[in-house]
Amino acid sequence: MNKLASALLLAALGAAEITIDPSTKMFRDDEGRARIFHGQNVVVKLPPYLPTTDKFDPFTSMVDEDFQNMQNWGVKIVRLGVMWEAVEKSPGVYDHDYLNTVESMIKKFGDYGIYTLVDNHQDMFSRKLCGEGVPHFYTPKELDDHCPLTPLGIAFHLAGQCVALRSYHFEEDADGLPLISECQKHDFF
Repeated sequence: MNKLASALLLAALGAAEITIDPSTKMFRDDEGRARIFHGQNVVVKLPPYLPTTDKFDPFTSMVDEDFQNMQNWGVKIVRLGVMWEAVEKSPGVYDHDYLNTVESMIKKFGDYGIYTLVDNHQDMFSRKLCGEGVPHFYTPKELDDHCPLTPLGIAFHLAGQCVALRSYHFEEDADGLPLISECQKHDFF
């Protein structure tokens, strides 16, 4: 009887162990059932690469009101963007405060019954290329000069859409990275 009561309590609390089935790419609970979640994106693409936590804002915050709203709306999973460039500020130097904040946020989602899918997010590879993700000091210099020799890179080159980023004459910051305001003057692609 105690096992049944424990199982019912865990089920009521939503504490079933969730795994990913590699053969089907489906979330599975501890009884092997496929789980489909109602979810939300929590990805901030500008420094400090985290939602604001000091006051509610319907677009940029993750405060108690946001967590409660998500729970009320039936959100069961979030995709939380974690940016490598926010974790590693210079080669081999890691921002433990950032990682601690991410860990606290993950625990807070759990307190509200929301699973977290940690997304090592990147768009356009790195800030060096008007994106985010890989720290700029790891971005290969040759990416400034030409499209990569991939089918997509070759297709862009043949269509006349592959141009060196430096040909846009972006203003740069102290690290030689294009200003985000300059990058935003052009379409994502």
